Amino acid sequence: MQPRLYLRTGIGALLVAGFCSLCCAQGYPSRPVKVLIGTPAGSAIDVGLRVIGARIQPLLGQPLVVELRPGADGMIAARQAASATPDGYTVVAASNGHMAITPVVQTGASYDPLTDFEAVAMLARFSSVLVVNAGIPVRDVAEFVRYAKARPGELNYGSSSANFMLAMELFKGLTGTSIRHVPYQGNPQVGAALVSGDVHAAILSLGSVTGFIQGGKLKALAIAGSSRDGTLPDVPTLAEAGVRGYDVDVWVGLFAPAATPAQPVAQLSAAFRGTLDLPDVRDQLNRAGIAASWGSGAALRETVVRDLKTYRELVARLAAISK
Repeated sequence: MQPRLYLRTGIGALLVAGFCSLCCAQGYPSRPVKVLIGTPAGSAIDVGLRVIGARIQPLLGQPLVVELRPGADGMIAARQAASATPDGYTVVAASNGHMAITPVVQTGASYDPLTDFEAVAMLARFSSVLVVNAGIPVRDVAEFVRYAKARPGELNYGSSSANFMLAMELFKGLTGTSIRHVPYQGNPQVGAALVSGDVHAAILSLGSVTGFIQGGKLKALAIAGSSRDGTLPDVPTLAEAGVRGYDVDVWVGLFAPAATPAQPVAQLSAAFRGTLDLPDVRDQLNRAGIAASWGSGAALRETVVRDLKTYRELVARLAAISK
């Protein structure tokens, strides 16, 4: 009789677990939803999620609580989200840097973006820009490339993540320049270092340095993505400026732990979509250099799959260039 007891107990446990998940989904959300962010205060992701969080409660039914877990190229926040209870109350807002670059370049990432997470929704895309200290006597990308080539190893650039480091390393590889890397904790710190002259150049999120550009403290040489940004319509893309083959777009998506029930995932996706459709939210995001760009969880997952392939090939390409 004992084997039957074990069988009944096992089936009972599965039924109870399924019932609890269903109840959780049906009553979701009954408390605030926590969104982890792997970047510091003032980063584009932080600014964007706080704009969304201020307006999402009527659609979600509960407040959105933003918690910063910066460090280790987003790995701290991603690991914490991956290991959270899969009930829809802990999610992570992550960029392609965290989900498609860090797992490629960091052997100790210890999370799989495809098996450890449920893709909830694409949220936004934002422009990044190649900027230099205002004191550097260049007006465009071509002049900067000539300036750097005349001073091999004398210039340096700052970055706060594998995303922006890889963007600058691609620029170096395609232009044949030698510019040393200096790591920083976040984009605001890189911006401050640029203004002070501690570093000479960087590729950063546009929103984090717009004020410095408009104030004449930094020069914007080119947009790093596939299209120009409305904030700086006269600034060309790097491809337009002559760096052929350069195209590095940045996106931000929402991810829940694997095995999160479908209903909370769907409710989160719908609430974020509705909030991103609000004109005042879109305007605030645009002013911060962020373009609202909602996409389904399925589309987000496809983007992660594609970008993982792209960045694996890019890393191999950069390795070949550096030899």
